[in-house]
Amino acid sequence: MTYILSAVSRCHYSILFVVFLPAITLRLFWRSIKVPDYRRRIAERFGVFSVPAKWLDSSSSDKSSTIVFHAVSVGETMAVLPVIKRLLIEQPSVRCVVTCSTPTGSTQIQQRLSQEIDAGRVFHVYLPYDVPMCVNAFLARIKPHVLVVVETELWPNLLSMCQRKGIKTALINARLSDKSCRAYSKISGIAGEMMGNLDKVLPQDAVSAERFRSLGVPSDRSEVTGNVKFDVPITPKMNMQATEFRARLLSSRNGSVLIAGSTHPGEDEIVFEAFRALMLQCEEAQCDDETQAPRLIIVPRHPERFDDVFEMALSLGFNASKYSQWMNDSLSHTLDERGDVLVVDEMGQLLTLYGVSDVALVCGSLLPSLGGHNLLEPAVWGVPVLSGKGVFNFQSMSDDMVAAGALSLVSNADELCRAWCAVLQDACHARQAGEAARRFVMDNQGAVERTVTVLNSLIFD
Repeated sequence: MTYILSAVSRCHYSILFVVFLPAITLRLFWRSIKVPDYRRRIAERFGVFSVPAKWLDSSSSDKSSTIVFHAVSVGETMAVLPVIKRLLIEQPSVRCVVTCSTPTGSTQIQQRLSQEIDAGRVFHVYLPYDVPMCVNAFLARIKPHVLVVVETELWPNLLSMCQRKGIKTALINARLSDKSCRAYSKISGIAGEMMGNLDKVLPQDAVSAERFRSLGVPSDRSEVTGNVKFDVPITPKMNMQATEFRARLLSSRNGSVLIAGSTHPGEDEIVFEAFRALMLQCEEAQCDDETQAPRLIIVPRHPERFDDVFEMALSLGFNASKYSQWMNDSLSHTLDERGDVLVVDEMGQLLTLYGVSDVALVCGSLLPSLGGHNLLEPAVWGVPVLSGKGVFNFQSMSDDMVAAGALSLVSNADELCRAWCAVLQDACHARQAGEAARRFVMDNQGAVERTVTVLNSLIFD
C-alpha cells in the first residue's frame, strides 16, 4: 500500500512538472537577459545531447564503469571535485559524467576538469528536467552503473528510474537542515520513496544522519563520512597567486584587505555601510594616512549582479574598480591608486581571494532567509572568519566553529564594523582567530578518502 501511495504521489508530481514546464523554460529565457548562458544548451535539459566520441570510446570496454555525479551548482561542484579526481586516479576503469543545473556550475566543471575531459574520462552535460521521458533519454544515452548526488539535490523520477533499471544510487556529503527535513516530512509519501531508493547515504554529521533516518533512510544504508569541504585543497599555485595578488593590491602600502564573499541582494548595502563606517574610523585615527586605509574586495554570488554591485559602489561614493578590468591593466596600478572597493566580476576566483584577505566575511548569511555559504574556504587559509547569523544550512558547522573560536557572528552593519575593527586593531586576536579557523579545518579532514572508499565498494560490489 505504501508503494502504491508513493507511486501516486510521484505521478501527481510528474503531471505538475509537465504542466509547469513551459513556465520553467520561460524562466530560463528570462534569466538569460542578464546571463546569456541560460538560453544555451537548452536541449540538454530535455535529455537531448550528443556524447563526445572520445568519451564513448573510453567507456565502451566491458571492464569500464560509468558513474554520474550530479552537483547542482558551483558550491556542490567545488565540493565534489576532489572526490571525482581521487576516484579517477584510484580506478583507471572508471569514466564519469558530471552534471549540474546552472551555467556557473557548468563553467567550473569544464575549467576544473579540463584535463580529464580532454583525456576522455569525463563528459559534462546538464542534468535533464525530472520528467520521465527526459530522464529515460538521459539514462539510455549514458548507461550509468552508479548515480552519485551531492548534498541534497534529490529528484523523485530520476531516483525511481535508476532503481528500476538497477542503477545504484548514492547521496554523498549529504546535509539536511531542520527546515528542509520538516518540508520533506509534509510530502512523506514521495519523500519516503526517494529515501528508500537510495542505496547509500553519506551524511556530513550525526544530526543530518538522524534527519535522513526519520524520513525513511534505513540505518544500514547510512554512514557518516564527514564533510568533503574540509578537504578543500590549497595548491602551491593558489598560494603563489594569493601572495602576488595581495602584493599588487597594496603595493608598498601597509593597509588591510577585507573580503565579503558570495553576497546576495540586500547584503551589499550592509557591507558597504559597515565599510564606510570603518573608513571614517581609520581616517580619524590615522589623520587621513592612505597607506593605512583598508581595501574591500566584494564578490557577488551570482554573475547577473556583477554590474549592479559595481554601480552601487559608485553611487555610494566609493572609488571602485572591476576585477576583470583591473587585472587587465598595467601591473603598475594598485587598488590604492584606483579605488577603495574591488568588485569581483569573474566566477571561480573566491577561494584564492580569501587567501589575500586579513579577515573574511562569508555572506549569504546577513539576512535570515538565505541559509549561509561555505565557511571553510576562508578558514583553510588561516584567515579570521566572520558570518551573519542566517546560517541554517550550515547550523551545525557554524555552532562548532563558534565554540572553537574559529568564527564570529554579526547581525548588522554596526556589528560588522566592530568585528572588522577587533581583527584589524588587535594582531594577537587576529592571529588566534585565524589559527583557530585553520585548526578547525585540519582536525576535521579525511572525508574525501572515506567517501571514495564507500563509492569504490558500491561501484565494484
